[in-house]
Amino acid sequence: MKERKEEYHQTEEGIKELDVFDEQCIGRISEVQKNSYLIRYLEKEIPAKLSGKFYKEETMFPVIGDYVTFRYNPKGDSKIIEICERKNFLTRPDTAKSMKEQPMAANIDYAFLVMLLNDNFSVNRAVRYKIFRRKPRGLPLG
Repeated sequence: MKERKEEYHQTEEGIKELDVFDEQCIGRISEVQKNSYLIRYLEKEIPAKLSGKFYKEETMFPVIGDYVTFRYNPKGDSKIIEICERKNFLTRPDTAKSMKEQPMAANIDYAFLVMLLNDNFSVNRAVRYKIFRRKPRGLPLG
């Protein structure tokens, strides 16, 4: 996986890369809507889609907070090529009760579990989130 090169993209030379379709850039996922993504790059929100390799290989899809390598397309959706190394990630149990983890966010520093104390409150749900935070590469949950 590639390392982040944010410092380069803050220079004048790096900023010019946005005008070239074939140049690869590194940005951060700020929104996920089914098959569409928004990449935050140089204070711009760039729409993007996944390249075909994500669907051919059995790999994790990008989540909010991931740094990704992408090809910029000024006339439409850019293409996400690969996910950069994650320093951590926040997951939840899969709703299908298959005990698989479903990634929710990546590269975050703090996470807080906030739940309403109404008739939908579930102690078991809170315990499930807390248990998944104690696994390796997980994030401490406060």
